[in-house]
Amino acid sequence: MKAPEQSWLLRQLEGWEAEGLVTADSAKVLRERFKAQGAASAGTGALMLGIVGALLLGSGLIVLISHNWDAFSRFQRLACAFVPLLLSQVWTASLLRRGTVEVWKRESAGLLQTLTTGACIALVSQIYQMGGEWTQFLLVWCLLTVPLAWALRARFVAIFYALGIGVWALSQSRVNAPWHETPWIYPLLLLALWPYCPGFRLQQLPDLLFRRVLTLSVAAGIAACSIRTCLNSGLPAPQVEGAAFWLLLLGASGLSLFPLSKTALTDSLNTKPQVVFPCLVLLHYGFFATLLEGGEAFTAAAVSGMHTHWGRLLLVVFAVLGAVAVRQRRFALLSLAMIPLLPLLATLLPVSLSTLSTLHLTAVGLTLIVLDFYGKPSSPRGGAAILTGLIVIRIFDSHFSLVAKGLVFMGAGIAFLAFNHFMSRRKQHLGAPAA
Repeated sequence: MKAPEQSWLLRQLEGWEAEGLVTADSAKVLRERFKAQGAASAGTGALMLGIVGALLLGSGLIVLISHNWDAFSRFQRLACAFVPLLLSQVWTASLLRRGTVEVWKRESAGLLQTLTTGACIALVSQIYQMGGEWTQFLLVWCLLTVPLAWALRARFVAIFYALGIGVWALSQSRVNAPWHETPWIYPLLLLALWPYCPGFRLQQLPDLLFRRVLTLSVAAGIAACSIRTCLNSGLPAPQVEGAAFWLLLLGASGLSLFPLSKTALTDSLNTKPQVVFPCLVLLHYGFFATLLEGGEAFTAAAVSGMHTHWGRLLLVVFAVLGAVAVRQRRFALLSLAMIPLLPLLATLLPVSLSTLSTLHLTAVGLTLIVLDFYGKPSSPRGGAAILTGLIVIRIFDSHFSLVAKGLVFMGAGIAFLAFNHFMSRRKQHLGAPAA
């Protein structure tokens, strides 16, 4: 609830209590709840101002140092590199000694020390003319700052680390280097976030923003390992890109099936980016696959990707997570997650990948609708959207006249609006709010 609405409600409570519309206990609970929400909103404002202040302070220091850099001696340059870092560490240590401090102070101190750490590494490298790639700098920077996320519980430092290792993994996917400088160590790098989230006792669950960042980071790690596998597996050159893309799709399916708690199963999709992002990728590919003429090349690339060690590992993970999804009755999601298996299935059936993809998406759309009528977790509007999009794509790619295509588009639009109206009335009839 927004701040003006909270203020209005708190003003009305006294009158409602006097008129007997609410009990004294109910009024007390409402006052405590909305006062807590107001305090949280104020804390968010302080947090954002603290973050902006830390970024401006760190950026200002870097600009001042760079402006006078040529006039400094080596000793002065080293002082410019280490003094800001030491000052930020002193501030961090003082916050840790106090114990419980405001969130915005912890986040500001974490970001300021992160900036000064990166600046210190860069300045020392420039002073002593050290060689190296920007990827090495990024990895060292991330590893030196991740303890701040543990000690300060600094969310934005953890976000920086998660994004940093994802970018590093992608940048190393095509580099000839020892294994410890390749994306294969990404899982170990990701485990470094464990003390921050979820914690050793699994008590620190990630918030929505951090879940989104983790989803993007893990997707980058999967893509990097897939590319690395295909480049080093001796596949024919025409199959490398197709095999890497199929492995990425399989990894996205596994990511979408990651087990959820009982309460999270009933939450809105808006709170589950690890489900939404991979499913969007799978749906985009599914619609594209319906337009493929033949698809034999991609099917062959998928089979080649399956025979790699990374492909076998992803298939095992997919099978395990699929079994968990069946146990949790996530049938709607499982029907979408099976899209990467269609190229493999096309090698066993006398149908093209395009036809198989069309049939599967039709079944997925109908499944999403039917499950809702049986009271199962589903998204009937999502199913209707899939069917409508499928009709539009297939008609657009057909050889019908423009008049016929226009009539079909109008009919599909009317049907979609009518279904949306029907679902709204049905939700109202069942006593649930229309979504």
